[in-house]
Amino acid sequence: MHRLLGLPTPPQRVHATLRPGFPAPDGERARAHPHADSARRSSRGKLALSITRDAGVVLATASGEIDLATAHTFAQHLESTLTGPPTAVIADLDQVAFLSSSGLAALQIFAHAAGSAGVAFYLVSAQRTMLRHLQLTALNREITIKHTVAEARACLSAKPAS
Repeated sequence: MHRLLGLPTPPQRVHATLRPGFPAPDGERARAHPHADSARRSSRGKLALSITRDAGVVLATASGEIDLATAHTFAQHLESTLTGPPTAVIADLDQVAFLSSSGLAALQIFAHAAGSAGVAFYLVSAQRTMLRHLQLTALNREITIKHTVAEARACLSAKPAS
């Protein structure tokens, strides 16, 4: 438009996001933020999982962070507890520092799978943040939540045998 009117063309601003390893406009290599790679690496390997089986009850323990990077591993961990099949699964998430929406989805899917298999499912956590997320997503209506593993085991022993 400026050329049509005979006016000098104003300088154009170019907004670009440079990626590490790609050449910058001035020929230099773009550099990442110094913490970018460490943040990416730190999300991996931050989830510890274990399974204990005792008299038909499976205790699945998780600690660390359940986020987009680890939710699939967490879901597989829960799914593996249904082999056998057990009478009940207790998921101890009291040492989980972060539970993303991907982790919440994994819990919901597992709760439905356990229910379909006729397996009682208890989630253990006394963390206010996790309990609040479960309440906001209404998962507290679908999953039986206890504050300790002992409380979950007590519920199992109080249930009549089928």
